[in-house]
Amino acid sequence: MIPEKVMAIIEETVKTEGGFVNDPLDAGGATNFGITQKTFSDFIGRSATTDEIENMGLDVAVEIYFENFWQKNKVERLPEPLQHHQFDAIVQHGPRNAGRIIQQSAVNRRRLKPEEVDGIVGSGTLAAIQPLTLTHVLIERVMFYANLIFDGSSYLKRNNQVRFLVGWMTRAFEFIRRDERAKVLAEIEAEAKAKAEEEARYEE
Repeated sequence: MIPEKVMAIIEETVKTEGGFVNDPLDAGGATNFGITQKTFSDFIGRSATTDEIENMGLDVAVEIYFENFWQKNKVERLPEPLQHHQFDAIVQHGPRNAGRIIQQSAVNRRRLKPEEVDGIVGSGTLAAIQPLTLTHVLIERVMFYANLIFDGSSYLKRNNQVRFLVGWMTRAFEFIRRDERAKVLAEIEAEAKAKAEEEARYEE
């Protein structure tokens, strides 16, 4: 049974990833609901065809996300405000790159040393990232995106991955919008609760 909170995160990721895509310029190859052909092949224990990945059901994708991405990478160990983003980063970049992104975020805050960035989220990393905010991690993820498209150190020279930049950045910025919406809703709920308590006292 997938916990409700985790299911909501998986559903958001599926919504972001969309359906079947087989873009020759996408290094991930054929995907469906964000699940790559290689990931699906590993899950079923044999090489999957492009047709099989195209016809893969949503229920299978959800099962893969929960078992192979959430549980396998022990995302629940992270501070709760960072869990959704880390899961999304694992899906898009793979566990090691997602690990490097969050570790580098800790380096930026002087919580880790540069030589400790290895992509493996162990006890040392978990301790170092406790004070990090979503903004800290998103800054480093945007840097990761930029690194994927720049050709050398020239700002103007970019490779063919630049065609994905707007989508990537929109994906990252959506976390900011989601976080801001959650804060506003929390403030509204707190105000409503305070008002209800005040009215209850007045009635007494």
